[in-house]
Parts: sequence; structure tokens; C-alpha cells
Amino acid sequence: MISLPFRKKTSTVGLDIGSSLIKMIEIDHSGDVPRIVHFGMNRLLPEAIVEGEIMDRNLVIDGIRECMEQAGITSTEVVSAVSGRAVIVKKVVMDKMAPEDAQEAIFWEAEQHVPFDIDDVCLDFQILKEDIGANQMEVLLVAAKKDMVNMHASLIREAELVPKVIDVDSFAVQNCFETNQFTDDLELNEDDEMPAGDDEKVIGLINIGSDVTNINIIQGSSPHFTRDISVGVRSYIENLQKDLSISYEQ
Repeated sequence: MISLPFRKKTSTVGLDIGSSLIKMIEIDHSGDVPRIVHFGMNRLLPEAIVEGEIMDRNLVIDGIRECMEQAGITSTEVVSAVSGRAVIVKKVVMDKMAPEDAQEAIFWEAEQHVPFDIDDVCLDFQILKEDIGANQMEVLLVAAKKDMVNMHASLIREAELVPKVIDVDSFAVQNCFETNQFTDDLELNEDDEMPAGDDEKVIGLINIGSDVTNINIIQGSSPHFTRDISVGVRSYIENLQKDLSISYEQ
């Protein structure tokens, strides 16, 4: 997606624009390990974002600014993420080649797998397995519609912030999982990446939002299945509201 080199800054900001909440976190990178220095949440009005679509940009922009002010966040360099039907994640098999050659070949391969005009998407890829036999390799292909990525980036800019990275929600959850070593068994290996012996363990990472749920099934550090489904907390609350004859707030 969007990935620009960071200048030498001591902190960056993670921004999650959800259907009901804006979440922001400022992380200090000046020490040996990243450190959380500020965290904040700000509730959006229901009409700001409906079913994942931004209906009122000004409400969202004001919500970001208010969240920053309330949390005391001062850094302006932002890492954020997108999800939904405009994001395609797929594993594909390609002829084995060097990463620099794959950069060009992936565009031709993407045309066979992406249901959008290839000129209308941002493309990225990662080689998962360099050799799966028969002179082929396994590649993770990621595509997102440019208009969605550009709209997300412009929203951040209108809030007087600088978008440095725009990732995919399911991968952001995976990065969080791997970075923080969320596991209950076996000590860490020397590389401090995943617990020793856990290369083949299958783990399901699920991020339940207000309107969208992100699912990422990983094995070791490789995503095997990713999907965004249009069901979240809001639908369960509305069902309870009807069954119990109570208000949404209750």
C-alpha cells in the first residue's frame, strides 16, 4: 500500500478509524524497545461512518483531532490500515524468480486474480516460500483499490497528519501478535520472533470491530487465510436490542 521512509523521529502514531470509535496510540522508538506513551479513543456519531463507508468526512476529521488532543499525542507521522471489499489478499503460485524480477512479474500475475482493473489498484506482495518444487514459489498477493487508499490518506492529511504507512487490518493484527509474542507456551528462540517449535502451529487471529470482523489464519508467520466479513459488534447489539426491547445505549 503506502509505505514511505521514516525520517529520524522518536515517535509515531497508530491510527484506527473504526465505524464507532477512533483509536490512536503514540509509540516512542528512542529506546531499545518501543514504548507506549499516549493512547486515546474517541466515539464517533453514528452518522459519521455507515457500514464501513465514510458519510461525513468532517465528523471523522474532527474526531481524529479531538482524540489527539484528549490523549496528548504530539507526533504527526501516522501508520494506519484499511480493510473491506476493496482489499484483496490471495496466495498464488508463480515461476521461481528473484524478488527484484518478481516485482515486475507480479503485475501480470495480479491481472489473473484481482477482480478490479489493475490500473485502479495498489499492489504489494511477499514471497512466502521460495521453492515449493517444480521450479515454482508461493507468493502472497495484496491489492487495494487506489481510490480507497487515497481517500484514507487524504483524510489523515486533512486532520493535519502525515500518512507514512497504510497497511491491511488483518496484517496489522498479525504484526501486533508477533511483535508482542502473544503465546502461552515454549520459550522464545534466539531470533525472538516466534516460540521455538511453533513454526507449524496454526493460529486464528480475529479482530471484531463495530461493523467488520477481520479474520487471519496464520501458520508460523505465514498467513494462510484472510477474510473480512461484514458482521461486527453492532449487529449483535441490535439483535439484543430487539429481543430485549431495550434502547441501543442500554
